[in-house]
Amino acid sequence: MVSLTFSKSIVDRLKKNMATALKLSNICLYRLTQALLWFSECMGIKEIARLMGVCEKTIINWLKTFMHKGVGWLIGQHYQGRGRKSKLTKDQKNRLVELIKKGPEDNGFHCGIWNTAMIADAENQGNGA
Repeated sequence: MVSLTFSKSIVDRLKKNMATALKLSNICLYRLTQALLWFSECMGIKEIARLMGVCEKTIINWLKTFMHKGVGWLIGQHYQGRGRKSKLTKDQKNRLVELIKKGPEDNGFHCGIWNTAMIADAENQGNGA
């Protein structure tokens, strides 16, 4: 069996990442960092997996990735995008806000409440489509 230990500087960097994860409320980064810190404290993979609520293979994959990519991999976890990228440009979003603020009646509809079909139709009319 292979033994793996982390240097003091790596452990210190992991602790800094843990603090950053808490500050940013980044649960993914927190879990990754916590698992690595527990491993550095000689906790077994089975125990870490049980505490994290994941399978052992997940912990092994995290360790392999950390060994291959290092602390930089964790730093990259801070800035991952959340959700799908917007399909609208900033200008389109601003036009949409103005359109919605005016209300459906000012845009030629007889109903006083917007629905998505009306918004799409009004936006298409505004683009000349």
